[in-house]
Amino acid sequence: MAIDYYQILQIPPSADMAEIKSAYRRLAHQYHPDKNPDNQSALAYFELIKEAYETLSSPSKKEQYLQERWLYKANGQLFEQPVRTPEDLLKLVLSASDKIQRMDIYRMNKDGIKDELDVLLKEERIKLLNDFDEISINDAIVKELFQLTSAIPTTAQSGYLQKLQSIQSNHIEMLRQKEEELAGKVFWETWKPAFIILLVVMLCILIWGTSLRR
Repeated sequence: MAIDYYQILQIPPSADMAEIKSAYRRLAHQYHPDKNPDNQSALAYFELIKEAYETLSSPSKKEQYLQERWLYKANGQLFEQPVRTPEDLLKLVLSASDKIQRMDIYRMNKDGIKDELDVLLKEERIKLLNDFDEISINDAIVKELFQLTSAIPTTAQSGYLQKLQSIQSNHIEMLRQKEEELAGKVFWETWKPAFIILLVVMLCILIWGTSLRR
């Protein structure tokens, strides 16, 4: 996914440099931290505004961005919705959860689910949740994402559980217990083939020994 920087600056893709600068100045003035003290939402949006302007005002960065933007549209992919608040992320999580739950369990794209989790659990988004410290929203996000992890292979779940534990929530103990359960399952899945082979060998030896005594 990619962010639509034109959407962030509230301008059309046809905007020239003068329009880009004008939009940046207007929005930066509106959302500047000095004008919005203790407003984490405004600070998060201000950072997105800066990122958008720095990209579109640099010829080399803009050229690379436009190429990526064209590829996204050509492949029918959607732009990543900007996340400025925990509420924004919760909406994305609920949307992803609904989409995944509608999938046919026998045709489910496990790699696609992992890609979705990677996007939702990016480092900057975890930081945003912890900076806002809205525990009730964090709880809802962690709960939904925890349920999504059950749809991917056991060996891949642990890494996502660790990321979820880094989010301030009331579900830390639940996540730790689940990780301990997974450790046992992963151990069994890892050594199960060797155990079966050993069991077969022992049975063969037992049968061979019995036949010799006859």
